[in-house]
Amino acid sequence: RNVVLSSSLPISVPGTTVDRQCGSSQQAIHFGAMAVMSGMQDVVIAGGVEVMSKLPIGVNIGDGVYGQPNSPTVQDRFGPSGFYSQFTGAELTASKYGITREEMDLFAVQSHSRAVAANAEGRFDGEIVPVEGRTKLGEAFAHVRDEGVRPGTNLEKLSGLETLVSLHVCPPPADCPGGRVTAGNASQISDGAAAVLICNEEGLRKLGGAE
Repeated sequence: RNVVLSSSLPISVPGTTVDRQCGSSQQAIHFGAMAVMSGMQDVVIAGGVEVMSKLPIGVNIGDGVYGQPNSPTVQDRFGPSGFYSQFTGAELTASKYGITREEMDLFAVQSHSRAVAANAEGRFDGEIVPVEGRTKLGEAFAHVRDEGVRPGTNLEKLSGLETLVSLHVCPPPADCPGGRVTAGNASQISDGAAAVLICNEEGLRKLGGAE
């Protein structure tokens, strides 16, 4: 909703905010597609924004100025700690489907390698809007690449990282005490934004994109 209000779109265009934590953008796209497929709307812009560098992980979990964010009944069901741990969730999922640490590290290496190659070939150039800014020293720069892509990532480096369980970042599940998830094979802390245009044939006609 804030994006719509701060954009140049007419004030008559409705907007809403979806909060599903890490899955908010994907959920927004699902809702947009559902609206277009059902015929309720012809054109939808769906996307999201993430600014992890400005929000310390876990800042809103425990008791604070405004108290515990969860009700006693939620805590009774899920417990005051661990309920929020996406790391524990990842460990449980890996355990359920028999995914090993080595497989996770290999997938991460392949993902970074493919992204590096795609960047070099300019495959993302048409999808990324350059963002201009200045460093702390006042030097101008243009951000034109996904900051999560790490050139030079290899299995040797990833295999040497400690797991989040061993670092006591999250409580370990009983059936995988050593853990599998590391900072190298998990999603990184980053900032970014993305959006897609979803429309049907009628929407294209209204926008002048179809005959």
